[in-house]
Amino acid sequence: MRKFSLATRAFLISLLPLCLFMTFIFIGLNVVLRDKARDGIKRFVHTSEALLDRMNENNHQRTAQVASLLTENAGLKASIGLLHEISEDSHLRQQAQRTIEEQLKDLHGLVGYDLMAIGDSQDRIVAAMELRDGHLTHSDALIRIPAQPSLVDVGGLLYELEPVPINLNGEPIGRLAVGKRFDLSLLDAIGDIAVQAPATIERLASLRSIPRGFERSKWGEAIVEAVNRGLARDYGTLPWIERPKPAQNGQATVELLKVLLRMTSEQHGVAAKVIATMDDLDRIVADDVADVPALAGWRRKLFGEQALALKHGRLALAVERNRVVAVER
Repeated sequence: MRKFSLATRAFLISLLPLCLFMTFIFIGLNVVLRDKARDGIKRFVHTSEALLDRMNENNHQRTAQVASLLTENAGLKASIGLLHEISEDSHLRQQAQRTIEEQLKDLHGLVGYDLMAIGDSQDRIVAAMELRDGHLTHSDALIRIPAQPSLVDVGGLLYELEPVPINLNGEPIGRLAVGKRFDLSLLDAIGDIAVQAPATIERLASLRSIPRGFERSKWGEAIVEAVNRGLARDYGTLPWIERPKPAQNGQATVELLKVLLRMTSEQHGVAAKVIATMDDLDRIVADDVADVPALAGWRRKLFGEQALALKHGRLALAVERNRVVAVER
């Protein structure tokens, strides 16, 4: 066996710890850069969603305008007015309700909403038609029409409902609600893309929330390009986010919010990380008006308002039939 000189052995011995040190530095930098890349992509997604929220607000305004025009239908007003003159158990009332359902079908052919419902002056449902599997059918799942635009669970599906009053001779006689289905599957995919940061078509295809074949579309290529732009960004230019000071007994409240988040996630079939992050929960506990996605837009309607109610004791969590449920106090 060849023997190395003393100088060579000394060099090799001194080189080993240096290599180990450089390896640890490389691994540490890789972890830090990867985390910063994910943060940058998350901010990009949140910014995009803020723009989507503005677009949705414009859509709400247009929907309200369309619904207001629909309430001026003379035949619809006449049918609802007739209900006020008929007793609850009258055979004529059933005929009037069937007439209203037929009128809703005609209106659906004009505007194409996924859910259309008519309520009486007390917001009790008179007739409701829902588009499922391509067919418009009678629905009993909607119990009451909300007074304000709301996200409503109808038979396990979420709808964005826009209610508009119906007036006859200046008097309110009922309310029309039109709604579109609120699809959370796209948001689940956005969350996966933000967290996993797929930099290749193959990595994008491996995400379970992405439809098969989507990665080969122009949108799939655009997503990969956007991710790579995010990864190539100078992380030194990203703003520093200060962590809020923990509130008194705040960790226990955070744990309760985690349970509420998990319950909401399972109820609506969307990943919890899409609705709120652990950082969101920490900041909600510290501040009721925290600037977090969970307290804005559809997330606030789905989770944020309940989170604040739970934090302030207006909502409680209980177990019924082995399921966690929210109970108003």
